[in-house]
Amino acid sequence: RKLRYLFVLLFVSVANVALAQNGAISGTVIEKSTNDAAIGAVVEVIQAGAVRGGAVTDENGKYSIKPLNAANDYEVRVRMLGFKEVRLTGVLVAPDRVTYQNFSLENTTNALEDVVVIEYRVPLINKGEPGTSTTLTSDQIEVLPTRQTSEAATLVGGTYQQGRGGAVSIGGARSNGTLYIVDGVQVNGAGGTNFPPNSIDQISVLTSGIPAKYGDATGGVISITTKGPKAKTEGSVGVEKSVDGYGHNLAYFNVGGPLIRRRVDSVTRKSVLGYTLSGQYLYDVDNNPSYYPNYVLKSDVLARLQQNPLVLATTTSGAPVLRYGTEYIRASDLEERKARVNADYKNARLVSKFDYQVADNMNIVFGGNVNLISQKAYSRGLTLFSPGGIPTQNSVTGRGFVRFTQKFGKPTYNDEQEENKKAPLVSNASYSLQADYQIDYFSNEDPKHKRNAFDYGYIGKFDVITNPLYLSGPGIKDDSTGLSMTRLFTYDYPVAVNFTRSELNPVLANYTSQFYNFIGENRPLTLNSIQQGNALRNGDVPPTTYG
Repeated sequence: RKLRYLFVLLFVSVANVALAQNGAISGTVIEKSTNDAAIGAVVEVIQAGAVRGGAVTDENGKYSIKPLNAANDYEVRVRMLGFKEVRLTGVLVAPDRVTYQNFSLENTTNALEDVVVIEYRVPLINKGEPGTSTTLTSDQIEVLPTRQTSEAATLVGGTYQQGRGGAVSIGGARSNGTLYIVDGVQVNGAGGTNFPPNSIDQISVLTSGIPAKYGDATGGVISITTKGPKAKTEGSVGVEKSVDGYGHNLAYFNVGGPLIRRRVDSVTRKSVLGYTLSGQYLYDVDNNPSYYPNYVLKSDVLARLQQNPLVLATTTSGAPVLRYGTEYIRASDLEERKARVNADYKNARLVSKFDYQVADNMNIVFGGNVNLISQKAYSRGLTLFSPGGIPTQNSVTGRGFVRFTQKFGKPTYNDEQEENKKAPLVSNASYSLQADYQIDYFSNEDPKHKRNAFDYGYIGKFDVITNPLYLSGPGIKDDSTGLSMTRLFTYDYPVAVNFTRSELNPVLANYTSQFYNFIGENRPLTLNSIQQGNALRNGDVPPTTYG
């Protein structure tokens, strides 16, 4: 029965590795003086003041600690009686990767505790990484000349991005073949994958040799891990404001640390519940400046054109006709602007993560992120004569997750237990349960009309006045009676179309109002006659004048 339970635990552990974005640390510990395996050395992994896992080296000096949440701030401690303790700081654990790290212990005769502290360096080649993959740490990301996660990912070989903010293609595949994973949660599309400054712990890009568990990721995988809690409360704030005329304004913050500590002894307390919170607000007048000049109508010319969109002209025969006023714009009516008009962009982002160490072998991580965007759907064609007609795009992307992990086997030892320690019967067996949720919302609408579909393009009420018309048709003779019948046809003949103006879309209504003022009492007979006079009906849009 015990053996059967052991197989169940091992199976659950394998399933956990297949589904969650966890990593591991493995390696060998030797005695420096003899190069022999250090049997029974205690290896512990510390993060944010809490023990995240541990192991005892076997008869070959080997150890393996898993599962570990992806992060780049782990501290690995190796100790053994009669040897100096070794502490390796800043260890990187990437999602679904094994970080291999070997240790060499030095003998000591000092009664006091000797500690050797070493700073971790990311190896040029990591044999624990499947396929071809590259991991960018937070230190590398924070010095990049970009705030876009997608642009940071394109620094990896084998990736392609057509332009700023564009989709990322990997390995020559289409952009929809790129799979995004955020904190172990598979993302629908690429929305909401940009985060506030200093909030990303690492970005891992897998460009080839993709494991089957990623399903239909035909191109590659971009895995983003946000920062976790710190051992001490710390934070930062930042403000950016451009002076180049494009109106870039950014404010951001991040803070994290322990919320609840548990007393270990009279001096030491370890973190039980920690948190990290990051956010930003971005406002750009023009977030994608153009190399070409931006010409717009002068404000007085635009106001005059909107009030009187039609101009009285004559045909070649001398007959009066209404023409579009946009056809008579001159270069002197234009002015050049550095930033594009009605191209503003607003973005608010918030990221949070909480880590609750229930026990040495039990952990709960939960968090989420939300991304709000409100921007003008800039159109160069509308900017010149109808800047107010540019719609507003609003999008919301929100995600949340909770992950419970339990490990089996004793990961840590105190000083009294260390002399009599032995490897536990069950080690590196674990299981994880995860639940996550994502919501996406998008709208493209006029700020005034919003979702009132019948308000768009409505300029007023058209009443078609008709008179009945009676016409007689050819007669029909009834052969059985010899009588003849005459057929009578009726038809509602249009005599006029009256127009009652609405102020829902005053600029559009000015076209038709000006047309009716021009024709006076000579009302049009049909709705088509209104369009032929360069006026508008409900739902009509003025044609473009240039291109």
